[in-house]
Amino acid sequence: MKSREFEHHGWIKQLIEQVKTPDFLVLLVSGTLMSLTFCVIGPLELYFSNANEFWFDIVDLVIYIVAFFLLTLAICIVTGLLVKRRRFICISLFFGTGLALYLQANFLNGNMGLLNGTEVDWCASWGKVILNSGIWIACIAVPILLYHFAKKSWHEMLVVISIIVIGMQTAAVVSLCISAPRNEKNFHMITDEMFTLSKDENIIVFVLDTMDARFFEDYIMNDPRYTDQFKDFTFFNDTVSGGAPTAYGMPLLLTGTYYEGKPYEEYIDTAYENVNLYKKLKKNNYDVRLYTENKYVSESTLMQYIDNASDAIELTIDFPLGLARQLYRLVGYKYFPILIKNKFSVDSESFNKFQGESERNPYLIDDANFIQKFRKKRITIQDYQKAFRLYHMFGAHPYFTLDENGHYNKKGTSLEEQIHGVFNLLCEYIDELKKENIYENSTILVLADHGAYDLFQNPMLMIKNRGKVQEELKINCAPISFQNILPTLSIAIDGNNDEQGESIFDISENEERTRYQVSGPLILRGSWGGNWNYPVLFTVGTPARDVSKIEFMGVAGIPVYQIGEELNFSENGVGINTLFGGFSLQEKMGIWSCKTEACQKFQFAELPEKNLQIDIELNTIFDSAQQVTISFNDVLVYSQIQTDNKISFIVPLESITEGTQKISYQLSTAVPSKISDSPDMRDLSINLLSMSMKETDASAQIVNCINAYSIGQKISFVDHEGKKYFMSGLSTVQGTDYSWSLGQTGKIVLDVGSFQGDLIGEFGLKYVYDSSQRLVIRHNEQILYDEVVMSASGPIRFLVPSDCIEEGKLILDLEYPDAVSPKSQGVSEDARKLALAFTSMQFSEES
Repeated sequence: MKSREFEHHGWIKQLIEQVKTPDFLVLLVSGTLMSLTFCVIGPLELYFSNANEFWFDIVDLVIYIVAFFLLTLAICIVTGLLVKRRRFICISLFFGTGLALYLQANFLNGNMGLLNGTEVDWCASWGKVILNSGIWIACIAVPILLYHFAKKSWHEMLVVISIIVIGMQTAAVVSLCISAPRNEKNFHMITDEMFTLSKDENIIVFVLDTMDARFFEDYIMNDPRYTDQFKDFTFFNDTVSGGAPTAYGMPLLLTGTYYEGKPYEEYIDTAYENVNLYKKLKKNNYDVRLYTENKYVSESTLMQYIDNASDAIELTIDFPLGLARQLYRLVGYKYFPILIKNKFSVDSESFNKFQGESERNPYLIDDANFIQKFRKKRITIQDYQKAFRLYHMFGAHPYFTLDENGHYNKKGTSLEEQIHGVFNLLCEYIDELKKENIYENSTILVLADHGAYDLFQNPMLMIKNRGKVQEELKINCAPISFQNILPTLSIAIDGNNDEQGESIFDISENEERTRYQVSGPLILRGSWGGNWNYPVLFTVGTPARDVSKIEFMGVAGIPVYQIGEELNFSENGVGINTLFGGFSLQEKMGIWSCKTEACQKFQFAELPEKNLQIDIELNTIFDSAQQVTISFNDVLVYSQIQTDNKISFIVPLESITEGTQKISYQLSTAVPSKISDSPDMRDLSINLLSMSMKETDASAQIVNCINAYSIGQKISFVDHEGKKYFMSGLSTVQGTDYSWSLGQTGKIVLDVGSFQGDLIGEFGLKYVYDSSQRLVIRHNEQILYDEVVMSASGPIRFLVPSDCIEEGKLILDLEYPDAVSPKSQGVSEDARKLALAFTSMQFSEES
């Protein structure tokens, strides 16, 4: 007995003795680095960076965070003390893991995606996985090696580095805590009266998150289980949401206003200023309840018109330990190596399952909970008001955890199961409407906040109007967008449209419409690649899902530029954020202009105090030479036939203003498919690679526009001279004294200054390809010349009336409908479509 007691006390004495050794200090600090980084810094950093996304207060979890930290640190210390001979390995493991956690979270993750359930395939690039794993191994292995080769300074190095990393992280978290985004709105949309409807009239809107139109077609439309329930609906298969993700799509649906890059809260407040719908609903005695998140609705609208808006909310955590565990899953997803990240993936909505039940709870998007409540309460009827209800549901949004019966499955389900679970709920809801005899007097709109493919531009949308009865589901191909939603709902109230724009039923199916889509940077990185940092505006053609009819317009917001920085336009470069139209999508080595006019916008972080020198490096010039004319804030600064890859010019200080700066490009272009066998049909000119700006003492020079023309001047087609005036349709592959037309169309632009009067145009020719070519010359719709040219012996002459000169410019469109390529005739390998070989061009005042 005494022997055991002695051994016991001896063991404790040994531990106390070890605490006094240098090893213990480095063990304590290294263990603290690892434990603090994961257990404390991780959850606090994630919470304060995304405070608006979490419904709970981190204070409620502090006790679990502290307990987990102390437990982890205790395990580190006890383990280190027990392993005496190889303690340096334990210490290196703790230190290396702590350092690797820090590096992973702050430098090694790259694009982590949204916390929306969309799984990032971290192992798609095994090169990245191997490199990432190598860094983790190095963080642990290097301290072990240093122990053997720099043993004297080993303790000090690990302690100093650990304290520095701990200090940096602590300072960062304190800063985040102070500046954390907070939901300043006092009003929330609570869950009471969710299923109380009117016996008179109802407008019911289901917003199914991420329910792409193709999902409805693939899983629901032709399924006989749903045929009868949705027969009175009309499905619009060519809908454009106008915004994605939900932060841009939902406010557009509720207001009809696109996100344009201003601060988000300001966007929400101003978007509701011109909306009449909610005021009209109240005027027509509607009980108006929106079941979505309050961040998508302005506080003034909540206070005045939304009946389930309340500042008296009850937020309780049903299972705090489970909520803390979910938070640490999210920490693992950010802090752990790429190889195991997907085992810890989580979406923000999964936190909602730990909220306590109360009628005063803010509405949270949780379909399983929604379905459970509906099945428990069913629809109740009131007779004193009409009812407007909007339900925002999880829909087809990943992760897929809803089964066909509407139950939550923590092991996960599939996209198909989740979609069926949601639509089975809709069927049950419609059955209840019919049971209560209010189906016929209800307008029901079912749509998504955005789609799921490409730019997420094509959401499902189907609608049943009040009193509508038909034999089967109708399909309507009209090119509609969310800007048509408010007019449609306005008409549903009293038959009149008090909103801007047309209803979805006012647009015919054979219309060609250009619609717009604002897509967030993470969606763009996933769908299009590149290093997008701002939401971007695109035009969407008809049909919406045809990606060939999607065109890049520019960033939805004006980026800030620091003088001296390089803007890179190649793959993953941020220069693309400054482009606002006239440019194609980012490629590996730069970005092509794709129109005759292009635009670049930015703001200076600090305004320059001197003239500005701008240097542009091109990757290449299409077809060897193009006309490039550049203006800075409408001041002409550069105009040349560009044959090399360097552009440089001076911007005078007086042309630089406060706010947005605009660089405008006017470019001649050529189409690859008209020159070679390329399928590329873009109008290409220059390929931007990089741009930089710096202050300079050099003077700005007076620049004359390259297409400035003196009446009577004879233009030759030697050394690209004619290219100054042809914006398109002229080949740069020349003879000694001529240039061939290129393709079947061309455009001439001449800056004639203040001249007014009739002109006689004259073209000299060298050759007529294939013996005869029809030439049509127009100004707008006015035909100035339409003849078949049989010979090059005499010039082509035509009258140009004075009204063709507009704002000092003469613009002529040339058509060569008979142009043909030598290659297509088997004559040579020349794939250019040729018609006329020009030697000269002249415009003289008519006498």
